[in-house]
Amino acid sequence: MGGTAKSRADLHSGLDGVVSHINLNADKLSTADVKIIHNVKNITIDEDGRSGINVKTGTFNIRPSYMNSIGVSTAWLASMIGHEGYHVAQDQRGEVYNKNTAGRLEHEANQFTKRIGAAFGLNQVELNRLDEDTHTFFNTPPY
Repeated sequence: MGGTAKSRADLHSGLDGVVSHINLNADKLSTADVKIIHNVKNITIDEDGRSGINVKTGTFNIRPSYMNSIGVSTAWLASMIGHEGYHVAQDQRGEVYNKNTAGRLEHEANQFTKRIGAAFGLNQVELNRLDEDTHTFFNTPPY
């Protein structure tokens, strides 16, 4: 992962805060929404990997540079965990993610993300960003 021991600890602490935020707001979600979020089985922080989920293992990697970007809130990161869990659900129902399906699958995942994101406290700018995105979540923060 690189960085100093303190920077690594700060990232893990930040991620713990995101998971706590999800748990604190879980009562605002449906049982089906919680099940989708639980599709994320493990979260890694690695700058060398891409941000995204392995739909077969449920391992979500997030780049430290993304976590530390200006404008990335706890609510946004919590919502992105759900977004990635939705991609696992899509895979489980037989959807294949590729250049021909990415736009549609991201749109579906974004609609789910908006719903749970409202419970997590996404602001209007963040919610609007979900309407604009096609399949580039982790290339630009929501500002």
